[in-house]
Amino acid sequence: MKWKQAPWIVVDTETTGVDDDAKVVELGCVTMCAESSDSPRRVVRQRRGMLFNPGVPIPGEATAIHGIKDADVAESPAIGDVAERIFAVLEPSPVLVGYNFCFDSRVLARELGPRWALLVADRVVIDPLVVVRMDHVGRFWKGKGRHKLGAVAERLGIVAERGHRATADCVTAGHVLAALLDHLPDDAGEAEALIKSCAEQQERDFQEWLARQPPKDSAA
Repeated sequence: MKWKQAPWIVVDTETTGVDDDAKVVELGCVTMCAESSDSPRRVVRQRRGMLFNPGVPIPGEATAIHGIKDADVAESPAIGDVAERIFAVLEPSPVLVGYNFCFDSRVLARELGPRWALLVADRVVIDPLVVVRMDHVGRFWKGKGRHKLGAVAERLGIVAERGHRATADCVTAGHVLAALLDHLPDDAGEAEALIKSCAEQQERDFQEWLARQPPKDSAA
């Protein structure tokens, strides 16, 4: 399968936090298609943003990032109650794209159960962040936060929509991937294998970096 010209569904979540029990408060699903058969540019065909009541208070630090408050989701459904609608949106596309997809996928797996894993296993999954962190792309860019979605978009000359809301970040992530297509094979299997290999190496490098850090002074 030549995945680059296929329709993509870009997914992104906003959550109650980043810990192991984080819950989804917003899911963005944006369908993007090639502008033309010979263009890497992507155009938005459809966007969907869904708010969910996480069943727990949204911490202030999370609201400070995405702007979603308890009152905004008070009348929204629990994500599990609309799982069929979510899968109906995602299943038609052969390609899923997500910036830092591993985080979103972990959260969605907890919320949506085994069917999420089956969906992911049956799709081509491409994470633009893994591409950005490749040695010959952006691993050695300078500056704090250099690999954050907004910073990457700015570096690539992409005008990002208002950040830290799910559909806006989906659109930006799709355009970022389109700008980096030359770094990935056309064949879906080869592209996925490269993404997986690079992601595993990047995680090993990160763990090795953590191991080299001096212990924090507990008395400080």
